[in-house]
Amino acid sequence: FEEILNKLKNSTPDKSDISGKYMLDIKGEKTWCKIIAKAMWSDTEPPEYEGAIGKIIDINDETEEMKLLEEKANLDFRTGLLNHEAAKSKITSLLASAKNKQYALVFFDLDNFKQANDVYGHLFGDEVLEHIAATIKKNIRSTDVAARMGGDEFIIFMGYRGTVEPQIKRIFESLTVDFKGFPIKVSMGVACMDGVQDYDTLFEMADKAAYSVKRSGKNSYRFYDDSLKDVVTDRG
Repeated sequence: FEEILNKLKNSTPDKSDISGKYMLDIKGEKTWCKIIAKAMWSDTEPPEYEGAIGKIIDINDETEEMKLLEEKANLDFRTGLLNHEAAKSKITSLLASAKNKQYALVFFDLDNFKQANDVYGHLFGDEVLEHIAATIKKNIRSTDVAARMGGDEFIIFMGYRGTVEPQIKRIFESLTVDFKGFPIKVSMGVACMDGVQDYDTLFEMADKAAYSVKRSGKNSYRFYDDSLKDVVTDRG
């Protein structure tokens, strides 16, 4: 209300309408409301602020509905994980404010996903993707970021202390299991932050590490190092 009062007092006779959206405590419940008001100025010179008239409109339902729609727009419809653009935006923000924190970006795809679709059918392929997503959710923390990039490609962005390999090994082993008789195999690349503070560079490093795994036998994980610097992946 102090903010609204300041808006009113800082208005002018020619521009006296103000508005704003606020979460108010109404009878003990937090409710999103829109406040519309008009400042009243005297006819004297200079004009003096005399008060205001306005109204409070309950917009809680439409605000919550819009919030839900925005959240859904950020999710991959098949897996419930974030989509790539939403994840990239979130990771970029985390990298920008990392300071002394350590982060790793994991990129992986399924080695035999085409077989799941061709032999077992596309509905089964969808089940595999949903299983992968559920497994990821069980093995990361609420502060980590997980996304489906599209197709059978996934990324995980996680914080760590000391060494991240125990976390990577645990996630890799949880993913590479039999699912309804189908052996899930993945090629996984890991890029540690190590001074890198932009998403695109970090992703390129993880992609190169995963590509190296793919070229040397598949179904394993590898950390990016300088020996992979000149590797050219399928992405160019």
